[in-house]
This record gives sequence, structure tokens and C-alpha cells, in this order.
Amino acid sequence: MSDDRGLRGFARAGSVAVVGASERNLLARITIDNLRRWGFEGVVFGIHPRAAAVDGVPVHPAWDDA
Repeated sequence: MSDDRGLRGFARAGSVAVVGASERNLLARITIDNLRRWGFEGVVFGIHPRAAAVDGVPVHPAWDDA
């Protein structure tokens, strides 16, 4: 039997920040897409100093602005 306690905590998170989010960052785009696909119901936002949005997800320039 696997230990999925960490995944349960992640699934119940109220929000997720994707650090380095930009249209050019493939990993960020895949992460955002998977959160939607898997039905994550919390708030998703990105952190990147120069991006404005990634696939409709708002991006903030720094942690302090999120």
C-alpha cells in the first residue's frame, strides 16, 4: 500500500503558486494544465518578474505581490 498523505495534503490546498510561470516555461504550462485536468479547486497563480499571465492564470512579479 502506498503512502499518499502528501498528495492528500496537496489536493486539499487552498492555493498553489507556480514559481517561474511564463508562456515560455513548458513545465509551468504543464503544471497549470494538470492542476485543471485533475480538478484542483483552489486558486492557481504564478510567480514571475516579467510575465502577466499564463494560459489565463494571473502571474505576480514576486511572492509579496501574490
